[in-house]
Amino acid sequence: MHVLSFVTVSLIATFASAAAIVDYDFRQNVNLLNADNVLISATSTTGTVAASRLRGNLDENNAAAWNGGTTSGNAITIDFQTVRNVKTIRMNAQQTGNGIGGAIVEKSSDGISWSPVSGTFSTPAASGTSNETNFVLNSAADTRYMRVTRNDAGGTPWRLNDLRVYGDTGALAGDRHLDVVARSAYNPPNVTWARSGFSGEDGINATGLVDDSPSSISRQIWYSFGQGNKSTWVELDLGRLVELRSLGINFAAGYINNSNSLKFEVHGSTSPNSSGDVTSAPNTDASNNFAGSTLLLDHATGSVVEGLNYFDLNYFVGRYVRIDFFEPTDSLRFSDLMVYQYVPEPTSLLGAAIVPFLIGRRRRA
Repeated sequence: MHVLSFVTVSLIATFASAAAIVDYDFRQNVNLLNADNVLISATSTTGTVAASRLRGNLDENNAAAWNGGTTSGNAITIDFQTVRNVKTIRMNAQQTGNGIGGAIVEKSSDGISWSPVSGTFSTPAASGTSNETNFVLNSAADTRYMRVTRNDAGGTPWRLNDLRVYGDTGALAGDRHLDVVARSAYNPPNVTWARSGFSGEDGINATGLVDDSPSSISRQIWYSFGQGNKSTWVELDLGRLVELRSLGINFAAGYINNSNSLKFEVHGSTSPNSSGDVTSAPNTDASNNFAGSTLLLDHATGSVVEGLNYFDLNYFVGRYVRIDFFEPTDSLRFSDLMVYQYVPEPTSLLGAAIVPFLIGRRRRA
């Protein structure tokens, strides 16, 4: 075999041998707004929380919710940055009486020309911290943009602390922007998590941290964490090997004290071990890594902000992701964790780029 041909085949084989891309068995249970590139805007916002914050769960108080005011005609626009299949839109009001009574839902391929989509608008009975308003399309739409415009009589505040969008039934191919922490999107639903060092939590079901499609969405806030020296930790079992690319943490509003000095480490491992798995006690030695794990991020300096924060990870193929916080103030809150996978360029592109070069070399020989 020609040396260059051998190298080419070896390169292709190397790329092809990478861990498989994580796909989803149940598209209807993947929250598309957890994608790290989605943009959300509104025609009008009352208060300080921008509509762009409606990705991930917000805190329960009025100041921390997005407030669309009391006037009919206000609209929320979602740009998925790519064509997505959309079937269901779920909105959770900050509290009872803070939702809307009707809406016009539209789709667009360019964000300029809009077409209405038909569907069913409903407001399920409130339960605990769940005050949902839902819109289910009669037929799923493949679209890049979606717009929800309030068209009721107005008068009541449109105040949201959660917005989610899902596709129709069926499988969904994974990509680098979709969150792989999606328990009910897999068969079996084997994404789990464990934690230690939290003073309390506010929510109906702790599974909500790893499952974005429960029967009723509600606040999920884990609070008063951070005792210093690795005494507070969270560990995700992704249920499968993932080529890890980045991590998203949604810090709840109003509780980012000393954010400029927040320190934490992220470790990854391929299997449970005595120092880093979800059943072990935390390692309180802040200077040492966990045995059998790999350091993916050492966030020793730099600030975090209210809402979603994204952190690049050192490349690693693993199943377990563990975050250890060193914040000594015991005052932070977070409401969601996202993990994103690395998706390499298709091997076909590599072949397409090299094959013509090889043919040219052969003709000149």
